[in-house]
Amino acid sequence: MVMSKFECPESGDPLMPSCHLVADTLSDYLEEQLSDADRMLLEEHLRACGLCMVYLDQFRAVYRVAGQVDCSELPDDFEEVMGAVIRRWQADRQADGKE
Repeated sequence: MVMSKFECPESGDPLMPSCHLVADTLSDYLEEQLSDADRMLLEEHLRACGLCMVYLDQFRAVYRVAGQVDCSELPDDFEEVMGAVIRRWQADRQADGKE
């Protein structure tokens, strides 16, 4: 996946990936699943955008904690319930015009 380029409101650079795109790509970044070109674009954005850097730090903390969860302790319907929550959240964002 090659990252699209949209203006970053913090840096004002029209060649910078958007903050929204960066947020959507952080899992792949932390799991080292990005191409070299996408990783370089993302890291360039992070150097210029303090808001996304704060978000990355928070995301890393959540990622670290989530990796310690023992999935055998989750209820049987966990995936179904979480899927419904995520779908509702996405629908709400679309209704609010955020996606």
